Amino acid sequence: MAMSQDEDELLNRLRARADDLTRCNDSVASRPTPETLLFFGPPRPRRTGVRYPCASEAVIADAEAELGFRLPQFLRTVYRVVGNGGFGPGSGLIGLKGGATHEDGQNLVQLYQQWESTAFDRRDDRDLWPERLLPICSYGCASYSCLDCSRRSGEVLYFDNDAYVTAEEPCLEDALLLESPSLALWFEWWLDGLRVDERRQEAADQS
Repeated sequence: MAMSQDEDELLNRLRARADDLTRCNDSVASRPTPETLLFFGPPRPRRTGVRYPCASEAVIADAEAELGFRLPQFLRTVYRVVGNGGFGPGSGLIGLKGGATHEDGQNLVQLYQQWESTAFDRRDDRDLWPERLLPICSYGCASYSCLDCSRRSGEVLYFDNDAYVTAEEPCLEDALLLESPSLALWFEWWLDGLRVDERRQEAADQS
């Protein structure tokens, strides 16, 4: 499938950022603030990211077979021509088999399957993780960016674990907040330097 010029430019920017192992994701690019230095002391030696090779069409097809649905086209393209995860917001895009994993060692399919069977909230049949909502990157403390594969638009939602666990009456729906109207724009905003709270504000302003 031919890519538009804008999409091709975005993929080139993503490749360049993925190649820079000191800035490929927010986890390796972050710098300590004066507050963290005060409370935690000097940081440990800085680590770098890992450059994962691109996922093959067979790996993508196997992942889709395990998930039971097709991945959005732009996500397939990112895995196929940029790399199998490790770059992007937070700790980076979680990869497919052979790629970047969640901090617990799970790939994208394994993490989704775990969450798919997890009960979050037992009220009014809203107790299970939404179908086709993929947790694609982690910010730590069980907060994630998630890609809604049930819609053609492919919105990215932020799962605010703090809002969920501290709510008087926890409701999963209330903890899923719009972060970007599309995956491509999510990556673009990250490349432009927007933090997760700024992406959420930008998405709210556009909705």
